[in-house]
Amino acid sequence: MGKGVGEAVAGMHLSYVTLFVGDLEGCVRFYRDGLGLALLDASPSFVRFTTGGCTLALHGTSDPERRSRGVNLHFDVPDVAVAAAEAQARGVALDGEPKDEPWGARVVRALDPAGNTVELVQWLKRA
Repeated sequence: MGKGVGEAVAGMHLSYVTLFVGDLEGCVRFYRDGLGLALLDASPSFVRFTTGGCTLALHGTSDPERRSRGVNLHFDVPDVAVAAAEAQARGVALDGEPKDEPWGARVVRALDPAGNTVELVQWLKRA
């Protein structure tokens, strides 16, 4: 816990949290109607809310194994290759090399000790 902040980490910020849920409609009602979060966009299996500095996404799935994985934390970084190298140097086991995703970002993933997915995300293009 005493390690200093590296170059890539200094530009990192939590931008996105994804919850995998079995009852998407119920969760939408909870976050939209109950908590008053503003709906950003929605599809039949994926909904995003704006929360200020971080987006909350709900991914509906009937797969119990997927729902049991916890959450996905998405950290935006200026350069995913630099951030990945820095994370590995600090002992983080990554799932491979950064790769380009069809949704417009270069991403590398790791699991935290609790089994939550952590993604380091470099946006290649923004709509």
